Amino acid sequence: MFGWELPPYNSGGLGTACLGLTEGLTSLGLSVDFVVPKVFGQYPFSHMRILSAADYSSSSHIKALLALNDTQQALIAQSLGYGNRLTLDEKKRLLVQHLHQQIPVAPHIQATWYAQQAASIAAKTKFDVVHCHDWMTYYCGTAAQKVASNRGETTPVVAHVHATEIDRSGAAGDPAIIDIEKKGLQAADRVVTVSHYTKQVVHNHYDVPLSKISVVHNGIPTQREPERFDLHELKKHFKLVLFMGRITMQKGPDYFIKLAKAVTDRDPTVKFIMVGSGDMEKRCIEEAARLGLTGKILFSTFLRGKDVDRAYQLADLFVMPSVSEPFGIVALEALQNGTPALVSKQSGVIEVCPHLVQVDFWDIDAMRNAVLDTLYNPGYTAAVREYAKHDLPKLSWHNSAERMREVYEDVLAAAQPAPLFHLQPAFAPA
Repeated sequence: MFGWELPPYNSGGLGTACLGLTEGLTSLGLSVDFVVPKVFGQYPFSHMRILSAADYSSSSHIKALLALNDTQQALIAQSLGYGNRLTLDEKKRLLVQHLHQQIPVAPHIQATWYAQQAASIAAKTKFDVVHCHDWMTYYCGTAAQKVASNRGETTPVVAHVHATEIDRSGAAGDPAIIDIEKKGLQAADRVVTVSHYTKQVVHNHYDVPLSKISVVHNGIPTQREPERFDLHELKKHFKLVLFMGRITMQKGPDYFIKLAKAVTDRDPTVKFIMVGSGDMEKRCIEEAARLGLTGKILFSTFLRGKDVDRAYQLADLFVMPSVSEPFGIVALEALQNGTPALVSKQSGVIEVCPHLVQVDFWDIDAMRNAVLDTLYNPGYTAAVREYAKHDLPKLSWHNSAERMREVYEDVLAAAQPAPLFHLQPAFAPA
């Protein structure tokens, strides 16, 4: 399985989804090798083997590392934020990062580098299915499949779509990423999307037949109950509305700012909280100031671990105003913490959780009315908590994994991989 991130070294929901799915798969008895481009530290789980692509660099990289003296190694470590006491594996990773610092940070180059490492990993690993998560790994799937084919093995590739460039950036998305997505999805033996909403996006924009796309909804870790926190002092005096996620166009943070203005103009006792980071963070802060929302909206950076549950429990209402949301695990996390959620109608999560309050992301007036109605409707909050207690357990990662296992069994039974698309290396390793 090829991914881009895993908690706690993740920047968003992709890593969370990968972790949950792998836990579900291994609970069913499947063995998972999960590859990431670089391992930055210790992962707090042991249900699968985690491989660092940077560890599979060519011998010339390793020889170059061993030729460095202690002072040079220390300088590299310092420039990359590492300590001076390094194991050999850590030194190898540092060298690879150091050597690639001069490579332009372009999507096709990064994806191609990862694919070259994937081929090295595949040459030393036995596997039945190659599972790739999102565009940055699709070249990896093709590379690994080709290695297996050269060994005389027929190994299908599953391309898992958590989000597309169309979702993230609209029609003006990066053409290099769109090209990688289209080639990867068309070359894969099976495409898996996290919702029927995304299935239609993939079909419409990437010319993938509907018959080739399977839907496996995301889940939540229902085996654990979130820790409960004391009532926050702020909540004793105000109604609190929460946004939590990447502050990027796809997630609709600018609509959240407009919503804050519309609601607080009607009810100044409501406070808004924006939690996260992203390329629109500065813009949102400046827009909030321009609209006179100083003191009415609070900003916090990206949160991890228990602080995430604490933030959900702090809020009286969670709002997810996404412009295009393939799924939206955060809405389920809010419900799991007993907090009502309002989501855009352009979200895949409503397919599994129709009880969520739903409004078009662009309809600020309707969203304002829904927020005020929900905040002052204790009966709805009680109903949400009852729903969370009885129905959320059905949305487990275990159930998602069972559906994914069916996909694996189906593609293995077919055992007729699609033709490989030609991979042109963007650069030759030093």
